[in-house]
Amino acid sequence: LHYPLRRQRQMCIRDRAIPDSEYTSSALQSLVCLGEELKIYEEYFGARPGGVLFPGFGNGCGFTEFLDERSSGNTIDEIAASLGFRYLITGQKDIEKGRCFLLLKENDNYNNPNLNVSHASSYLPYKMSSGVAVLANNSQTEMQVTDKEWGYLVDANYRDHVKADQLSGLKYWGSPKNGGSRRFYDPFKAEPRIDENAFHFNKLVEELLTNFYMHNKEKGFILSLFDLETFGLRWLEGVRWIREAVVMMHNNPYVKQKTVSECLYCDPPKRHIEFSADMPR
Repeated sequence: LHYPLRRQRQMCIRDRAIPDSEYTSSALQSLVCLGEELKIYEEYFGARPGGVLFPGFGNGCGFTEFLDERSSGNTIDEIAASLGFRYLITGQKDIEKGRCFLLLKENDNYNNPNLNVSHASSYLPYKMSSGVAVLANNSQTEMQVTDKEWGYLVDANYRDHVKADQLSGLKYWGSPKNGGSRRFYDPFKAEPRIDENAFHFNKLVEELLTNFYMHNKEKGFILSLFDLETFGLRWLEGVRWIREAVVMMHNNPYVKQKTVSECLYCDPPKRHIEFSADMPR
C-alpha cells in the first residue's frame, strides 16, 4: 500500500496567466524551458525531475483541453515525453474519465477489442501511448486538509491566517468554523489537535487503501498534492502536522511511503489509458 508523501521527484510548473486557447506545444515547452522551476530543481536536487505537474491539471483541467490543434496535434503526454519527463500528474476526475485497457504484454495493440476495457481508477498508475505514465491526485485526502468548510486548517483551535489587529498587525484569533464567531488563539489548545488530525489523516489513508485492496484484490497508492503555502502561511500549525503525519505513516505497518518514481519502479503500470476529445468534460 503506497502513500508517496515524502520528497517527490516531480516539478510543478507555475501558471503564468496563459489563456487556455494558447496552451499549445510551444507554450508548454516554453513554460518548462524558460521558467525558473527546472533550474531551481536541478540546483537543489542535482538531477532532472522525473515528472511534471502542468498548470491547471491538479484542479481538474483535462488532457483533452490541451490538444494542440493548430500545429502537430500533440497531446499533453507527448509534450511531456519530448521534454524528457517519465510521468505526469493530473486531477482525479481526469483519470476517472479515461478508458482503461489491461496491458497483457508490453507491445499490446490497444485497439484490440478483446482487451479488458474498464473505467480507470485514481488509485493506480497508467501508461499512455507515448510511454509516459500518468497518476492522479487524490481529491479526498487533499480536501481533508484544505477544504474551507471542513478541512483541518479551518479548525477553530488553529490560528486564523487572515484576520490581524488593525494597529499592531498581530494575528491572535482562531480560525472561524463554518462562519461562526471567532475566539482568541490558544496555542495550548492547538497542540493536541495537531496530533489528533495527523492520526485521523493516517487512518483515512489506511482505510482508503484497504478498501481499494478489498474490492480490487491489488495494491493501490494515494498521491496527495498540496500548495506549499498551505503549511506555515495559510496554516501555521501545518508544518508540525505534516511532520507528525509522516512519522505516523512511517510506523504504520499497513501503509508504505514511497516517492512516485519508486512506485513506478516497483509497480509499473499494468494498464493503458486513453483520452479522446469527444469525452464529456
